[in-house]
Amino acid sequence: MPTINTQARSVPWSMAAVFIVLTAAFAMLHPMRATAAPTLNLPFPAGAAYTITGGPGSNHHMGAYAAYNQYAVDFGMPANSPVAASASGTVFFAGWKDRFSGNEILIDHGGNECTQYVHLNSVGVGKGQRVAAGQIVGRSGSTGTVSGPHLHWALVYCSGPNAGKNITVPRTVEQGTSYLVGARVTSRNGAAAPAPASNPQHLKEPVAAGCTADAQIIARRNFSGMALEVRYSPKCGTNWLRIQNMRGSVRFYLKSDAYPQEVTSTQNGTGGTHWTNQVHAPGATCITAEATSLSTGKGTGRFRICG
Repeated sequence: MPTINTQARSVPWSMAAVFIVLTAAFAMLHPMRATAAPTLNLPFPAGAAYTITGGPGSNHHMGAYAAYNQYAVDFGMPANSPVAASASGTVFFAGWKDRFSGNEILIDHGGNECTQYVHLNSVGVGKGQRVAAGQIVGRSGSTGTVSGPHLHWALVYCSGPNAGKNITVPRTVEQGTSYLVGARVTSRNGAAAPAPASNPQHLKEPVAAGCTADAQIIARRNFSGMALEVRYSPKCGTNWLRIQNMRGSVRFYLKSDAYPQEVTSTQNGTGGTHWTNQVHAPGATCITAEATSLSTGKGTGRFRICG
């Protein structure tokens, strides 16, 4: 029965060909993740700290737009604060997106995976530009549909029918995949390499938890009714700024001569004690610290400490 045998053999080959074609078509319409998610840092410069106002699964990240918001993280970042690339990559999009997102930046990290930075007041990079981890790419703001200044950040598909949809919860060096609403998180993005271990005043990279508990006052100054302190943490080998009786909006600046990364932020508060930025603090170097009252337009506390 040669004819029957020939037909019996040809059927599986025909089915295989159809399967291959359908698989290829499905892959084009539904791109899969080609690589593991990139290693990320928080999307602001090392030492800066902000409060998480919306995290994965938050109520305002669900509903009709859950696919575009469910794994996103919102940071309560004052307008015009520097926004940093979470990892190296190529700018896929930069500019005005739409009335919902406002100004947006997408940075392509390969495998059709982009980090997304939304609601920016200004954009400092262009499409096709290569950026390094920690590089300032824009300034936070309140463009698009928002209730106030903040940074909306997520890991999304760069292109294809799923473009802009969240892929997964971003995993960062600082937080892993834990983004609790109300938590104040500190970035290590772009932090300089640690000094040699032989330097006893530079024990390790700064971390948010526990570094303030043992911080010792090394300088103090009063200005505009507030008290500004520079403190050193032996546990973490970092300097911190601390302000007491905070009034209105205050801009902070902290810099170690031994490292190129300066840290700035603007915070609002009334009364109480507020911790702010941190920098590496190796011995035998100089620290520059400054706080300026923005509410009154005058009044500055300034330090220059060496030793």
